[in-house]
Amino acid sequence: MNDPEIEFISDKVREKDDLLKKQELTISNLRNLIDLLFCEYDIDLILKKQSISKLSIYGMGDLGIKLYEILKKKQVSVLYGVDKNPELYISGIKILHRIEDVTNEPDIMIVTPELYYEGIKKELSRYYFNPIVRMSEFVNEIILMSSF
Repeated sequence: MNDPEIEFISDKVREKDDLLKKQELTISNLRNLIDLLFCEYDIDLILKKQSISKLSIYGMGDLGIKLYEILKKKQVSVLYGVDKNPELYISGIKILHRIEDVTNEPDIMIVTPELYYEGIKKELSRYYFNPIVRMSEFVNEIILMSSF
């Protein structure tokens, strides 16, 4: 049964499900960022214990910008951001607009669009050979390590 109307409705339901998942991830990540911002974690020291002194952020939308601002405030070196929007400019941080331009200088790449993490990681892995992690994994690890 290949009814175009049913397929159209199914596509719309999938789109709404994806949007809902994205919103849920965003809310969860914002909660984690708030924890990171208002708690007295020594993020720089925690990262140094893991041999991380420089990092980069993939996805410089709202979450990427907030993460950058928090890390900057906590004295963590963010070498650059990566975002496919060619018109994006953020004061204080270099933005790369092509994945081909990423360097292996950062010790870790944090990915903010978690819904698309697997595809982004696969694409980034062609040019970037250091660890690539979800933003939630990165923030949760900082929170976990700070409790020791």
